[in-house]
Amino acid sequence: MTQNGSKLSGKLELNWVNKNKTLIVKDYGKGQYEWVNQNDYRVSEVRLFKEIEKFGKNSSDNLIICGDSLNALTSLSKIPEYRKKYVNKVKLIYIDPPFNTGQMFTNYDDQLEHSVWLTMMRDRVLKAYELLSDDGSLWVHLKI
Repeated sequence: MTQNGSKLSGKLELNWVNKNKTLIVKDYGKGQYEWVNQNDYRVSEVRLFKEIEKFGKNSSDNLIICGDSLNALTSLSKIPEYRKKYVNKVKLIYIDPPFNTGQMFTNYDDQLEHSVWLTMMRDRVLKAYELLSDDGSLWVHLKI
């Protein structure tokens, strides 16, 4: 039993401030975010993205997404032509997120409040997971 009288379920769970909400970007340039309910229409908003460069013979089979991947991952799972090609078909996803070291870099802010960082990681990992095939794997590069 817990302090409030509820039964323990036997599983570990990570908790943080606003875990039941999600973040949307208010201003990319300024790194401003807004906490919203997960059913807010802006959470599932699909944005188009553009290919910048192709590599190799089968370049359409592989993607490198630079920058904040949430919009791209949402588009890959929602836009019909991409959904057909990528959902449940990706063999490997490797993400290299900011480590939240408390430093400021030229291209990104690495000093986010922990609840913001955890929410951003959760939302991106869940989106990436939708794309994985049954034998696919997700690798996350994190600094300890």
